Amino acid sequence: MARRPSTKEQLRKLKKLIRGRKKALILLQDNPDPDAIASASALRFLLKEIAGCETTIAHSGIVGRSENRRMLKYLGLNMRNADELELEQYDLVAMVDTQPVFGNNPVDDEQQVDVVIDHHEWAGSPSRVAFSDIRAHYGAASTIVAEYLFEAGLEPPIPLATALLYGIQSDTQEFGRATSDADIAVFTRLYPQANKRYLSHIENTQEPREYFTAVSRGLHDARTYQNIAICWLGRTINPDMTGEVADLLMRLEGADWILCGGLFRGVLYLSLRTTQRDSDASSVAKEIVADMGTAGGHEMLAGGQITVPRNSFKKADKLRKQVERNFLRHFDIDPRCRRLLVSRATERHHEKTP
Repeated sequence: MARRPSTKEQLRKLKKLIRGRKKALILLQDNPDPDAIASASALRFLLKEIAGCETTIAHSGIVGRSENRRMLKYLGLNMRNADELELEQYDLVAMVDTQPVFGNNPVDDEQQVDVVIDHHEWAGSPSRVAFSDIRAHYGAASTIVAEYLFEAGLEPPIPLATALLYGIQSDTQEFGRATSDADIAVFTRLYPQANKRYLSHIENTQEPREYFTAVSRGLHDARTYQNIAICWLGRTINPDMTGEVADLLMRLEGADWILCGGLFRGVLYLSLRTTQRDSDASSVAKEIVADMGTAGGHEMLAGGQITVPRNSFKKADKLRKQVERNFLRHFDIDPRCRRLLVSRATERHHEKTP
């Protein structure tokens, strides 16, 4: 097994690559999460401090969750829509928390990418990547970029330290999944520098009524099949809702695997979760999505995207049913053992009980 380069060695390579570059672009997944936002902000800070680069951060989707929008406001970060940019005007293109071939970002087969920093399994790339740092054993991309800052002798400003802390905390679910010693070490170092009051504000952001409508719809659709739970949100308020509801269903007693789907702006989004630490949710996601779309992730969480022609709800429903059949087939589960999570009869009984 080849020796993995140290952060010191990787930083030296990165410095050599960016020498003389003036205008950088950092691309994120279409609907970035806290880890993506924090690690991109940290990379922007690093590029400015060690190379004087003017840096733009961009993505092609939306920032859906309220806590993510609050994080952007706290960082004073104005992310751009990648579809409105001319990528040729940048002399350095980087990606964090995603990779060129994942299908959940604005990079196509023709786009040249110079830098990829990620904590997902390396999937290869149709374009030549000059520098890559892939640490699939890490729980968060924020941990990787924070190590770069420390190695360069840079202490992140309080807002950035707070964002990095939350990025690590959220992607590892408070160290409950896919966590390495490095994640814990970086978190411990960042903690004294972070704004705890604002961290609490980010974690406890209030949600609009539509959020609870989507959660209710998911719970009423949720079905269990032995140790598996599946739910369908239909058209949803943002693509992050599938992950929100999947995480909620992880608390269901006896459920080892959760699959949640939803339609947003012509894309069928899928979120897959498991409580089994020795599993490979990424491989399962790729298998059940098959050639209908793209998928990937980690051992305990994964996701997928399938483009729906003409944003047709009927077509989306057909596709998600195929994914659900593939999911049950993977575990050799008879779909006839289906049980509703929220029984209508039980609801009526509680309504009549004083």
